[in-house]
Amino acid sequence: MKKFLIFFILIVFFLHSKAQYHRLMDFGKSNGIYLELQIKSYDFGPSFASLNYERYFGKFKSLGVRAGAYITIQPQLLMPITVQYIANSRKKHQFELGFGGFVRTNFEENFKTDMPAMLFPMAYRFQETDKFYVRMGINFVTGINIYMKPFFSLGHRF
Repeated sequence: MKKFLIFFILIVFFLHSKAQYHRLMDFGKSNGIYLELQIKSYDFGPSFASLNYERYFGKFKSLGVRAGAYITIQPQLLMPITVQYIANSRKKHQFELGFGGFVRTNFEENFKTDMPAMLFPMAYRFQETDKFYVRMGINFVTGINIYMKPFFSLGHRF
């Protein structure tokens, strides 16, 4: 009877710790949408704001992709597309690095599409809950010239 009681206690302890482990390992939602505000606009597409969608993969939700659309003054669509990595994705304070490019479609020139620049975002990310987050950083943009464009973002995970 004593062995059975010890065995039963160990099983209950194991199941309880396994449940706690899965509760701690929940790293939030995979999808996000955010509004990014630029302090300076780009020369190849004058704009100050973009609406972006991001999707993160893996167990820790640290590797993801982003696609967005800038609101421009000219009749064109400017879309940033990047691959991003979040360091410390399990904590509130996170560091984000990425690389990608811009795809531009000009509506005045029969929907002419080109890739005017490469994009390398580097950001600080604060995400206390698994719903809302704030991003601040610099977009390093290389094309004909090299730009450093500071940005601020507010987002929602779902």
